[in-house]
Amino acid sequence: ELRTFSPARGLDSRSPAPGSIARAGRANVGPRGQSNQTVALVGRRLAHNENLGLGYLRAALREAGVESTTHYVNDAVELRRAADAIMARPPAVLGLSLADGGSALWPLALGELVHRRGFRGHITSGGQFGTLARDWLLERHAWLDSVVRHAGEVPLCDLVRRLGSGLDVHGAPGVTTRRGDGPPAPVTDDAPMRLIPIRDELPELLGYATCHIATSRGCKGRCSYCSPAALQSQEWSEGKAAGTPVPVLQREGGGGVRRRTHDSLCDEMAALFHERGVRYFYFVDEHALPYEEAAAVEWLARLRD
Repeated sequence: ELRTFSPARGLDSRSPAPGSIARAGRANVGPRGQSNQTVALVGRRLAHNENLGLGYLRAALREAGVESTTHYVNDAVELRRAADAIMARPPAVLGLSLADGGSALWPLALGELVHRRGFRGHITSGGQFGTLARDWLLERHAWLDSVVRHAGEVPLCDLVRRLGSGLDVHGAPGVTTRRGDGPPAPVTDDAPMRLIPIRDELPELLGYATCHIATSRGCKGRCSYCSPAALQSQEWSEGKAAGTPVPVLQREGGGGVRRRTHDSLCDEMAALFHERGVRYFYFVDEHALPYEEAAAVEWLARLRD
C-alpha cells in the first residue's frame, strides 16, 4: 500500500493507486538457498548524507511485495562486510546503484567480488551512470546480466517478477541486456512519483535530524556538459519509441520535469517532522521551483498553504 500522513492521524494507508508496480507474489526458495523474490541493493552513502535513490527502490519493492536488503559500501571494510552478508543469504537479484562514475567504483567492486565467490543470482545495475554507460558496462563486466534504464522503480519490479516467473528479462520495459535495449522504458509512468522513500537512520545537522527530499525529477536544460541533460534526451527518445504522442510526453514531463503533488510532498515532510524530528530539509532537485517566475511564486504559495 502507498502510505500518507496527516498530523491528526499519523501514517495512514490508502488504496493502491493503479500503476505498473504490480505485486510479485509470494517468495519461493530457489537453488543455493536463494529466494526467488528477494533483492539486495548496493550503493554508496557518504557521511552526513542519504542515498535517496535506494530509498525509492526499496519503497517500490515493498509495494510489489518483494523483500529487500540494503548494503552501503564506501570503503574496503564495508565492501567485505557487504559481500559476506550477501553470500550468507544469496538474493535472487543483486542491484548495483551507479549514480555517477565516482559512486560506481565500490558497487562494481562488490559485484566482481561476489561473482568470484560463486554468486549465481541475477546481477543488474542502474542509475544515471548505469543508464548512460550501459553498453560499456555490459561489455566490460561479464558477470553483469542487465542494466535498468532511467527511473528504476517500475523496471526493477518487472525484472524481479519475470525472474520469479521464469520469463525472459529482456522483455521488461526499460531493461538492457547483451541483446541490446529491451522495450522502451516507462518514462511517463507516474508510479515512482507517488512513492515515499524508505529511510534508515537520518543524518544530523547541529544536533537536529536532517533529510534529503525531492519535489521533482528531471530538468528542462540541455547543457552539453551535464549528464542529466543527456538522460533527458534519451528519455524523450524512449517515450517516442513507445509511441507516446508528443503532447502526452510534454504533459507528463517525459524528457523534462515531472513534479510531485503538493499533498504528497507536504505529507512526507509532515511525517518526517512529527515522527522523525527532522528540522532541516535538503531539496535535491535539479530545479525545485518552476522556471517561470509566476509559476514559481504560485508553487511556493501552495506549499505554504
